[in-house]
Amino acid sequence: MNGMVSLSPASQRCVRLKSSLQFITLSCLSTSVFAGAYSIKEAWMYKFMAGLLLGTSLTCLAAAAPANEAHVKAVVNEIKGLDSTGANKQPVPALFGLNLQAVSVGQKLPKAGPGDAASMVGGYADANGTPNSGLALQLDYVDHALGELVGALHDNKLDDTTLVVIASKHGQSPIDPSKFQPTDEDPYTKTPGYAFHIADDASLIWLKPDGRAKSLAAAAEYLKDQGKALGIGQLLTSNQVALAYEDPASDARAPDFIVTVNPGVVYTGGKKIAEHGGGNANDRNVALLLSNPSIPSRTITALVQTTQVAPTILQALGYDPKELQAVQKEATQALPGMPF
Repeated sequence: MNGMVSLSPASQRCVRLKSSLQFITLSCLSTSVFAGAYSIKEAWMYKFMAGLLLGTSLTCLAAAAPANEAHVKAVVNEIKGLDSTGANKQPVPALFGLNLQAVSVGQKLPKAGPGDAASMVGGYADANGTPNSGLALQLDYVDHALGELVGALHDNKLDDTTLVVIASKHGQSPIDPSKFQPTDEDPYTKTPGYAFHIADDASLIWLKPDGRAKSLAAAAEYLKDQGKALGIGQLLTSNQVALAYEDPASDARAPDFIVTVNPGVVYTGGKKIAEHGGGNANDRNVALLLSNPSIPSRTITALVQTTQVAPTILQALGYDPKELQAVQKEATQALPGMPF
């Protein structure tokens, strides 16, 4: 999702991009596991929103880049002091943001779709992460898109007051194609008291509110019995979900069960070869790069989390990160090694 927030910075340290990229690299642990489904109040709304967000780009490798390019052009227009359409002048925002889905599409799609060259193949060729042709195409596009943004900032003399943050909200599993285990998710629909489920490379299961209490024990036993067929690595029951999130008995957003899967398991009928949302290493370990002329090039090996990006941005803008409620509650620190 493409987004931009206009802020009035308390100093001149604005969050924008840098043309001559000097990177500080960090080992990062994504904290997005289950967040997408959990943040939607009703399960049916998650399914509706997923359909809107996925669109046609998941059936065709060639469609991913043009869909992303619309986001890039919108931000380039804002860098130039225009609105996102490029039609009207407006102040340049202090904070830019956009989400490029092209690489995710290239990782998921196994083969060419409508409009693709017949020889195009998605995903990775080996455990070392060598991209196949379809994924390489998406990586080339993202490199081009970053170049567009960097060039626009340089042309508009904004590069020296810029902090670049390149990150990912999730990884994709599995990278190693030999680990891929396509798995039928249909057994979830036969769970006693079943109402709804979401399954990618993890699963969230909701029971019907009426009769939920009576169905819990039978549902848990059924899911345990289906562990091998569903590739279940760990089953979190309602009591465990309540400890980690909210109580499913009183909050409809919380699923009654959460399933993490064995590495390589993807719930698919054959249309995808990778997914995200689970707790495996490929899902949660992501790249995180920061760049600014004041940051010397180096690699920081300390483990950090994506939740630390937000307080870092506020700190760069001259705000107190503790103004964020999440920072107050979780004592989230800004990323290490920043000169501000």
